[in-house]
Amino acid sequence: MQAQGEPLNIYIEVEIRARELERALLLGLLAAARGHRVLVGRLKGRIASGKIPVKPGIYHAKSIGGDLSTRRLLEDLTGRGFVVTSQDEEHGLIAEDYAPFARTRFSETTLSQTERVFCWGNQDQEALRLAYPKHYDRFVKTGSARVDLWRPDHAAYYENVPLTGVDLTRPLVLFVSNVAGPINTNDLATLVRSKRYSQGELDTSSVVRMIASSAYKTSMLAHLVQAVHHVASMSDDIQLVVRPHPVERWGAWNDLLGLHDNVLVTRQHSIGPWLKAASVVVQNGCTSAFEAAVGQRPLISHIPEDLGTALPPNQLGVRTHDLDELEFGIRDAINGNLAPSGCTPEERRLLDFRFAALQGPLAAERIVDSWEELDRPGLSETWSVRAVQALAEAWAMKNRADPRRSAAGGSGIASPHGSSWRDNNGELSTHPFVTEHKFQPIRRHEVNDFLRRFSRIGVRTDNVFARPLGPDMVRIETR
Repeated sequence: MQAQGEPLNIYIEVEIRARELERALLLGLLAAARGHRVLVGRLKGRIASGKIPVKPGIYHAKSIGGDLSTRRLLEDLTGRGFVVTSQDEEHGLIAEDYAPFARTRFSETTLSQTERVFCWGNQDQEALRLAYPKHYDRFVKTGSARVDLWRPDHAAYYENVPLTGVDLTRPLVLFVSNVAGPINTNDLATLVRSKRYSQGELDTSSVVRMIASSAYKTSMLAHLVQAVHHVASMSDDIQLVVRPHPVERWGAWNDLLGLHDNVLVTRQHSIGPWLKAASVVVQNGCTSAFEAAVGQRPLISHIPEDLGTALPPNQLGVRTHDLDELEFGIRDAINGNLAPSGCTPEERRLLDFRFAALQGPLAAERIVDSWEELDRPGLSETWSVRAVQALAEAWAMKNRADPRRSAAGGSGIASPHGSSWRDNNGELSTHPFVTEHKFQPIRRHEVNDFLRRFSRIGVRTDNVFARPLGPDMVRIETR
């Protein structure tokens, strides 16, 4: 067991910066304020087999699916004395039924290698305990650090964040895309190949589901493009901001929409400050609906041709089914006549079932509390910050010199089928599996800005030191 007051090494995995970095920094700051040493960032492919020279500690994963690469990662970490915890960042909140998500994002093997799984709320905890009764006590209902920043009592976190390209004295309509599929950075065949690479094999039904999902999302994309055009033509005074999904191709929305003086496509910041600034949020089947409803912001769930009618996010806010209804709802919102979402009894029941820690102590605090309860020796040995920083800077220099290194990701033509496949069946697709769009470089001034904003919501930052190590990792320690 850790000695009283002995600092833990804590490693927090981040895959997609726009979605996950803020919650990771919040967890890291709270842990560092208690004296622990924290490393946040793109760690999954580096911490395995000692590619970065850190000592054993708590490795906090964003998923523990049963795929081959994850099993190998967890086997390596636990074999070297690490303790693994996890909270699934995909979360399964959007689907009507959590059970399929529980089967694909967790497994008996990976759960046996994981000390604790932190649950977003009652929904995932109940479903996971039912699906994996042998691991009943591993599922701890803490809530999510992402949701900490959605709470209306923490709205100050997003105040005075500079939003480039808009005039905040004019009405702003935020369209949030959850389409990805047809405008994904990686095309459908490349995505399938990447699954084969990570999972070792992929059955036909899984491939067919991916194709069907892409077809559904193509239909949704057509309606969303039509809706943006329609709203843009309502009035030159209305500003539209289109927020692409993190995995959508940069610029694809501009290609599809053409040029409008009152339409801005942007990935600047996380979605939070845009959502707070918007007169109304428009979405279909997206996590942004939960964020808007928890924060009690005006929300329209636009459901043309009943696409996604039964999805939980689309039970929130005002529901519209055609362009006339959408226009009416937006005019209501701009005139201040659209009630905040998340306030009706039905909406509160939906939110309370899915999210713990909507009031009281932060979910992030509850997770750090749980980390400190872990009874494992050897999680406190110091590691060389200088050595890790030198490696991080060397990786960044290599990637700048040869962008194909980062673009290839680990799939591309170096697939597990190898030359034998080409000998017998012809060439594989040579499109590389690209991942760099998921994590734009972290700048030191950005880290300082995050700290200032966290201090506004009562997070102690005066006794912590946070600095980037290279472009995609941040160390956080007590001063």
